Order: sequence, then C-alpha cells, then structure tokens
Amino acid sequence: MDKVIEGTKFFNELLVEKGKMTRDDFAASRRALRRSYQDEMDKLADEYAVRNSIYHVGDKVKVNDFCWLNEPCTILEVKGRYNIMMEKGVPVILYVIKMERDKEIYEVMEGKIVGYV
Repeated sequence: MDKVIEGTKFFNELLVEKGKMTRDDFAASRRALRRSYQDEMDKLADEYAVRNSIYHVGDKVKVNDFCWLNEPCTILEVKGRYNIMMEKGVPVILYVIKMERDKEIYEVMEGKIVGYV
C-alpha cells in the first residue's frame, strides 16, 4: 500500500479537494511541473539568445576550436541554454553551424566564433 502524503495542496483539482496524495501521484505531479518549468526556461533562454547574439542566422563566420582552426561555416540556428550559465548568471548562447568542408552540423558556444569570413 502506498504511503499517503497529507496536508499538501497541489494544482490538480482532485488533489486540492482531498488534501492528500500517494507518493506516486506526488512524483508524477513533480515531474510534470519540472518539465513545464524546463520548457519555459528553454523558451526564455532562446529568446535571450536571439536578442543578444552577436551573429545571426545565415552569417558566414570562422570557428576557432581545437579541431578546426579558422574554418569557415554558416550559422543555421541561434539557441540558448539555461542550464549552462555564464559567470554573469545569464544563459549561454549556442550556434548551430554547418561546416563548409564536410557539411557536418555542430553546436558551438559564442566564444568559439572568431569573426566573419
């Protein structure tokens, strides 16, 4: 038999009326809230990245990484990640790029892009 958690009110109307729930119900509602929180934070991080990015979709840029030294590439998408925070407490801006030589698609951070081609 499941142990019942009492005295906690939740967003589900049935649980608010009862005022108690099983551990499984509690875990399920917690997972649902976490997913909705992550979705909202992803949307906010993407909006932040689009507004504050130096480079934009379609720009031809050079990437300076240990694998590629000033390789030309094209930016396909600008994304933000909220779970990787920079030192200022803002989301990290990531660029989805397509390399010119091998046509592969990669994600790189803003600091890895050197400049325009």
